[in-house]
Formats: sequence, structure tokens, C-alpha cells
Amino acid sequence: MWMMKLAATVIAALSAMPGAAAQGPRDEPARGAIEWFEGTYQAALDRAAAEERLVFIDFWTDWCRWCDRLHAETYAADSVVAELQDVVCITVDAESESGAALARRFGVRKYPTLLVVNGSGEPEDKLGGFLHAPTLVAELRRVKRGEWTIGALRKAVTADGTDLGARWALAKKLRAVGDDAGYDREVAAIHLADPEGRSTPMRAMALARLLKETFGAFKRTREFDARELRALLAGAKDGEFLYEGWSTLAYYQAVSDRREAARSSYRLAWPHCPVTKIADFGNQIAWLYWESASELSTEEQVWALAVARKAAQAAGDDAAVLDTLACCLYMNGLQSEALCTVRRCIELDPDMAEWRERLQAFEH
Repeated sequence: MWMMKLAATVIAALSAMPGAAAQGPRDEPARGAIEWFEGTYQAALDRAAAEERLVFIDFWTDWCRWCDRLHAETYAADSVVAELQDVVCITVDAESESGAALARRFGVRKYPTLLVVNGSGEPEDKLGGFLHAPTLVAELRRVKRGEWTIGALRKAVTADGTDLGARWALAKKLRAVGDDAGYDREVAAIHLADPEGRSTPMRAMALARLLKETFGAFKRTREFDARELRALLAGAKDGEFLYEGWSTLAYYQAVSDRREAARSSYRLAWPHCPVTKIADFGNQIAWLYWESASELSTEEQVWALAVARKAAQAAGDDAAVLDTLACCLYMNGLQSEALCTVRRCIELDPDMAEWRERLQAFEH
């Protein structure tokens, strides 16, 4: 079960193509309650430009179970429907002829992928893959405010070319939407401004190279030496940098059954977890702690429960995340609350036999 929950979390100019259609989903129930635009992609851009609106693009495939969950759960939430009322929404089968062209344009390789573009077809941001309703709403509001979007970061770099943090943030977002040339251009500017590699962006690039090398070796040998990685993380202050390093190290420690080390790394990563990843990452951490319950101190059990509560709050009514919360409640001796939480899991997903087995186990 640990590996199943861990794997579930880890899965974790278009206008030049006037014939690209906004492909409809497989069947009506999968659409959720969002009002999807039925015309071509170019027509969606034209409407967005005329009405000064953004375009939300949902890339999916037939075989993607997380796409099914996104459509059936997140897109059915009233909060998401309300937030997207002033946005032109299109849903794209990434394996159709026209959908594949759109996917290639944006460098989309994993599904689901959620993008926001403006009326000119210029990307503003990639929001992620599967997102719980509260997280998607928060991300949409951020983009509407123009916070840390591609457009906002371009303006920041233009205003102050020495702001390497903004350049690095822009570079990563450009790469995320398939603009490799733009990424290379910003990275070259960072190297030119900081040839000695003292800035946070240069350290981040060094971290990326080290992770690739270290865990490439791990995949071949199932062993890795984390000393260089720990040395790079020591003394770092940038939250995104620390999250990336410690969470990746924790993942490989967990899958190689070094749970005590993994728990330590996860605790170092958790304070720096991005808002968009709190639900899934917190669930991942809390489940590992639950499976290690017999090894934990009282303080560790209490800490794991706090993480599980925060993850459940971020996830909303997600039965899998609530199940983890129920387990952590039970681990902390809160039997009544654990039973209520399991019963909520059963209400949300009555066909899952595991919830009923959990209820029976917690009742005794």
C-alpha cells in the first residue's frame, strides 16, 4: 500500500494552427460541470482576445486515470466551476491529430496537464497535473492576479536584468511550457551574470545536475551516496531549492526501504512544500509515518497527524487522503475521530473494500 500511495503522488504561438480543435472528452459524465468551449482552438483564442479573458487548456488521454479523476472530481466542484466562469475553457484529447499538435507545441508529455494562455496564444503558466479543487482554485486566482506568471516574470526581468531569481523562475516556467530556446536564453544570462556559481539559481542548476547523476546511478545499482547532496543543501535558505533536494532524497530513501532516513529528509522538506503540492506531498509523508508507527516516538506521531490534517484540508473530500488522516488519528489514540473519518471515506467511495476493512479494524 505504501508504494501504491507513493506512486500515486509521484505520478503527480498556437494561433499558427487555426485548424486545431478543442477536443471533447470521452463522455458527458467525465466533463464535470465546467462549460467547455466547443469550437476550434483559434475560435477560443478569438473569443478570449475579444472579451479580454484567459484560456484554460485541459490536456487528457484515454488511458490516464488521473485525467478521469480530475474530470469527475475536481471539475465537478462548485468552487472550480465558479472560478472558471470568466475563463474560456477547452479540453483536449492529446492523442487526437489536432490535440497532439497542441501538446507538442507546449511540450506536454505527462497527463493531465493544465495550462493557461492569453488571447494571443501566449502561455501564462502551467498549473500542474492532477490538482484537488482547492489547489486549482488557488492557482487560477494567482494567475488572474498576474503573480509569478510568465508575463509577470518577463516584466520583472526587463525591469531589472540583474534579478537572477526572476530569470531562473522565468526559465523554469518557459521550459515547463515547451519553450526550450527561451529556457536556454535565460540560463545563459544567469551564467554570464554569475560565472562563479554563487547565486541561488546557479546552485539550483547544480542541484538538478547532481540529482540526475546521483539517482541515475541509483537506478542502476540501487545504491547511492548522499554526502555531496547533503553538503549542497547544508546552509541553503531558498525554500524551493530545499524542497526539491530533500523531497527527492526522501523519495529514494523510501523506495529503497530506508524509512528512518526518509522520515528525516521528509521533515526537512515539509516546511518548504509548495502550496500546490501540500495535499499529495503531505499525504505521502503521513502515510509513511503511519506504516512506521511502531518505530515512532510520541512527538513523531503527533507531527505526522499535523501533516495529515493539513494535507486533508488542502485536498478537500478526497477519500484516499482522508484515509491517511484516519490512520494518523488512530495512531494518536483518537479513535472516535478516526472512525468518523473512515465513515466519511466510505460515503465518498462506497465501493472501496479497504475503507470497510479499516473501519472494522479501528472499531476493535
